[in-house]
Amino acid sequence: GCAVGADGRVRGAMGLRGRARAASAGVLLAWVFNAVALSEVLVDQLPNAVNLRTKGGLVVFFAAVGFVLLTLCMLLVGWYALRELEGLRWRPVWVLSGLASLCALVSFSVAVRDGAPANYGYGFGFETAVWFVALFAAVMAFNADRAAGNV
Repeated sequence: GCAVGADGRVRGAMGLRGRARAASAGVLLAWVFNAVALSEVLVDQLPNAVNLRTKGGLVVFFAAVGFVLLTLCMLLVGWYALRELEGLRWRPVWVLSGLASLCALVSFSVAVRDGAPANYGYGFGFETAVWFVALFAAVMAFNADRAAGNV
């Protein structure tokens, strides 16, 4: 549980730095998983990759959008690390990571309707991991924002 201190900041078992580090690690891991998933899905769906009218094209599109969102998160987290994770607003990180998680969920669900994992190889499993890890990163970034008193 969390308690609110006299200064109005949230206190808990994991402090602001711990939550910020967990969010940063989650973004990094989700980015790596998304890179692997996107490359595998691109290889398996190459003829359909640019055609958004096919399910394979939709899977690639949402995986690519998630990758772009997580890349922006990586840039923000890297900039935050240079500022030593103190006194920052984490809202862009948790919003972008949450949207990336949603993109992974859409990509995953379209792939399931298209016969995954048979048509998508191990990229399907990595896309599932992106969904969970990006959601974890979004929750940790939100908690870091809340601990910093920004929410």
